[in-house]
Amino acid sequence: MDLGQDGSVKEIMPADEWNNITVEDINQGIVIVDHAITYDNGQTSGTVPDFNEFVWVSIPDFANDFKMLAWNGPYWNGSNHIVGEHPIVTNPANDTEKQNKFWEDSTTSEYQDMLDSVEHYKGFYIGRYEASQGTGDVVESKRDVLPLTEITQPMAIDACTNSKIENMHLMYGIEWDSVLNWLIDKATISTYVLGETKNMSIEDIQANSNSWGNYIESVGDAKKDSGSKQETGTSEYWKANNIYDLAGNIWEWTQEKYSTETYRAFRGGTCSNKTDIYPVAYHAAYDENYTYSDVRISC
Repeated sequence: MDLGQDGSVKEIMPADEWNNITVEDINQGIVIVDHAITYDNGQTSGTVPDFNEFVWVSIPDFANDFKMLAWNGPYWNGSNHIVGEHPIVTNPANDTEKQNKFWEDSTTSEYQDMLDSVEHYKGFYIGRYEASQGTGDVVESKRDVLPLTEITQPMAIDACTNSKIENMHLMYGIEWDSVLNWLIDKATISTYVLGETKNMSIEDIQANSNSWGNYIESVGDAKKDSGSKQETGTSEYWKANNIYDLAGNIWEWTQEKYSTETYRAFRGGTCSNKTDIYPVAYHAAYDENYTYSDVRISC
């Protein structure tokens, strides 16, 4: 679909044009909606109806592009702030190796189904916006609403699983890392200078994300409205490949575990953080029942 300058939908792509989509189109973040929609009088443009939005993350080479990554930067080990290569488990079946490292439970049917789907379809969808509260326990991915916060990790899992959106689940660490890896050299983000843009680099992910996220020390075009929790899709300068607020604004619970205790990871930093300490690749490790006003869901 054709996106307006403010990220809104201008036009639905006719079905016969899908075959003309290029790799470049895909790598700039194609936005889809969760059900078929029409506009005023059945036209392809006009008043935008109420729907959930998602972005397709392309994983053309499953073996090399879909994996947990040991980002070289700061992370939280459950009790201390550490700077170095993030410790991740390469063999989740080895209980000894899990101690003091980040890992995921690869034995569940949901995890295996997720792997099979990504390999088969060569990608996956991520919510374009931070998850918000819909009717009842349903979570949504919609613009201009406050994200759902103050939620434990088990509650976040249930909220995604119980959603009416088919096959939605709380993001795994491998998905979060693969999204970030996909953005490198593909996404266009703002710089430290007003009005300037550049291609995403690995430094913008693992070292400092303050030019494209909502942090207390955001810079350049990203500085406006930064430093406090905002509604979804507030700033066009807080997005990469049409995905908003990966960096800053609100922490993101994932299904990634830490050590062999009940610690779980949340990612991405928050609006009250300094970005050189909490870049988008940051791993925070807290008890799964921890709640905080700036922790939310990523589906």
